[in-house]
Amino acid sequence: MEEATAVKDRHIDLLLGLPAVVGAGIGVSGKHPGKAVIQVYVSRRLTGKERRAFPRRLEGVPLEITKTGVFRAPPARTEQPR
Repeated sequence: MEEATAVKDRHIDLLLGLPAVVGAGIGVSGKHPGKAVIQVYVSRRLTGKERRAFPRRLEGVPLEITKTGVFRAPPARTEQPR
C-alpha cells in the first residue's frame, strides 16, 4: 500500500486532469483480491474515448475507475458542541 500511495502522489496532477475525475485514493482491487490499486473516482459515466485516456497502470500499479458522482463538503455546523 505504501508504494501505491507514493505512485499516486507522484501522479496526482495527471490523474486530476483526466476526464471527469473528482478524486483518487488507494485501495484493494475488486478484480484482483489482495492487490493494491490506485482508485480513480469519476463524476459520471465515461465515453469510450475518455476511458482510453486513462492509463491502465502507473509505475506498475493498476488503476481502477469508479463512478461516484460529484463530491461535496457537508454544510458547516451552526450549533456549538456541548
